[in-house]
Amino acid sequence: MIHFMIAKSGQFHAHFPQALMDAKAAAEDEALRLQQLDDEQQRLVRERHEKAVLRHKYARQKELLKQVFANSTLLEISSFYLAHLYASLSVWPSVCHLPTAVV
Repeated sequence: MIHFMIAKSGQFHAHFPQALMDAKAAAEDEALRLQQLDDEQQRLVRERHEKAVLRHKYARQKELLKQVFANSTLLEISSFYLAHLYASLSVWPSVCHLPTAVV
């Protein structure tokens, strides 16, 4: 039971039983524990998000490098093909004019 007293100076005092004070302290401790758990959960979610962003960034860079390499390889192959084709075409007229005994 809570006891209330009014002092001669006019101040109001309440005397709480020890069990009620212990319950209040326990509730404050539980609230603090829940807040810490919530903060920890938010930190973990934030870290997972940052890691996912980095994974995406590196995967995108890797894919872009693959595309650049593929494009440069195709350009190099096509330039070799064109060089070979021009060389063949430049040799072709001289091969056509060779005597049939040599061919």
